[in-house]
Amino acid sequence: MIYTAIFLNSANHYGYDVYDAPHGFQNAWPTIEKQMQRGHRLIALVPGKHEVASESNLASGQVSFSAARINVSPFD
Repeated sequence: MIYTAIFLNSANHYGYDVYDAPHGFQNAWPTIEKQMQRGHRLIALVPGKHEVASESNLASGQVSFSAARINVSPFD
């Protein structure tokens, strides 16, 4: 199953990455912790592949959905 993992890195900045892990949070959590980079602390898991916004990456424009959406169909 695919999960989006939200973590805190060694510089105390939040980040996220996508992992493939067993179904169920109790099984996925330790599996993902073993796959993470050294110094990263797992904070939360979200089922599926998602983009995650934080104040710092919104301000820097690193999140694609942070841009204004003008004249966009509701079906896009």
